Amino acid sequence: MCCGEKRGVEINCPLDCRYFVEGQKQHHMKIMHQRIRKEGAGTYVRRAELYGRNPEIFASLEMTFARAFRENNEIKNEDLVKALELLNKTLETEKKGFIYQHQGDNSYANVISESMLSVISEYKD
Repeated sequence: MCCGEKRGVEINCPLDCRYFVEGQKQHHMKIMHQRIRKEGAGTYVRRAELYGRNPEIFASLEMTFARAFRENNEIKNEDLVKALELLNKTLETEKKGFIYQHQGDNSYANVISESMLSVISEYKD
């Protein structure tokens, strides 16, 4: 018996349960509408198109994040933000024709940034 409120969280629902599937769809729609209100429709659509054209690279980056958190439970979300900032700086520098990997004072961010750069390099070739 499913109460409808705790499915997939406290109740281990089968993935083919029609109520579970419908609940997931509604949850994703709610999140999508929240993002559109927050970011604006144009930004949301551009991001969705980017993800749609490059699913493999985003899946690989997600695996990189998950691996980093799994390997070191001291990593915080702030470390990931710093790593993304370093990666962005490195890629912007590369656009200007210079090869330079930016480093910061956060060792976790440096390692994650290097891992993300490695993933991106695989797809650039």
